[in-house]
Amino acid sequence: GIARPVDRIGLPEGWRWDRQGGPSSARSAARLEVLAFPAESPVDAPETLGVAIVPGNPGVPQYYCHFGEHLHRELEALVGPTTVYVVGYPNFVTNSEPEDVGAHIEVEAESISTALGGLHRVHRKRGLALFGHSIGAWVVAQHLLGIVVRDQPEVAPSVPLAVFAMPYLEFFGNWNQRLVSILAGLPVYGPLARLITSAADGGAGLDLRLRVPVRSVQEHGALRHHEGDVVPAAAPLDGHVLDGEERGQRLSPEATPGAGLQEFEPLFRSSKRPPVLSLVTRGDIWSPECHAERLRAMLSDGDDVVYLANETSGCVVQGRPPSHSFVLDDEFLRPIAALVAGRVAQELARKR
Repeated sequence: GIARPVDRIGLPEGWRWDRQGGPSSARSAARLEVLAFPAESPVDAPETLGVAIVPGNPGVPQYYCHFGEHLHRELEALVGPTTVYVVGYPNFVTNSEPEDVGAHIEVEAESISTALGGLHRVHRKRGLALFGHSIGAWVVAQHLLGIVVRDQPEVAPSVPLAVFAMPYLEFFGNWNQRLVSILAGLPVYGPLARLITSAADGGAGLDLRLRVPVRSVQEHGALRHHEGDVVPAAAPLDGHVLDGEERGQRLSPEATPGAGLQEFEPLFRSSKRPPVLSLVTRGDIWSPECHAERLRAMLSDGDDVVYLANETSGCVVQGRPPSHSFVLDDEFLRPIAALVAGRVAQELARKR
């Protein structure tokens, strides 16, 4: 565990704590937080389409709220009442002191799968679409592998679409990944990150937040969801999803036999799984193009792998494609949300 509490992060306007989220449950065994953006019309959640977003590292759910709002807006226009959720990680809580941030990624995946199971039950009438980003795609794949191949294949039809955005499904082992993993495993990495966050936060004991653009969130540790509304960083690397060493071990076929893309082959080859939309971009060290080709080979005709750097079918803005951390760049939120919402609408229409 850690000695200092994680700084509290509030919710952007329109969002609320849902189900396992909130201060009272953040200290429970699961401890993960679920944020919800409800439908605009006054209908009960079971009457709406549900969308669950599982974040990538470092697991800060608030970083995905702005994208979730764009996705909510697009889906409401296309398919009607929609509830969007962002599911956090037990290793990162934003509204209480974490009791421990040492949960293994498999334990985190199991906790998130349990939360997703509850959302499946809430939205069993209209369905629950799944969106996993980076390591969040690995978590979503583990969840689907469980319900499709092992436990509850009857749940799969209620998932109109599973989106893997820049999916980090396998540790590739190239020099970029190895360097980042080595740096993340150094003892100085956490304290240095806390120092940078503290500096960006205005210093210990000072109620000061820097007004910084979204693109510089990684340098300054603050994220603006709306103009003039800055959500302070919560020392994310104190409670990050998993460290470099664990990531390399669990997702590496060399270190863990059967890991990586081949672990999910039974899922992708299954006729009982939901349709898959995979989004990949140029120069992504965590979701390289060679992995996209291997994934494409496992998928069927009803699935799609979209190369976001494509000028025609992708999401190129002013000559540049989105980066791996697209949720921190306002310019790409609406185009990617529109792409995903359009595909969800197609799948729902196909099932009618």
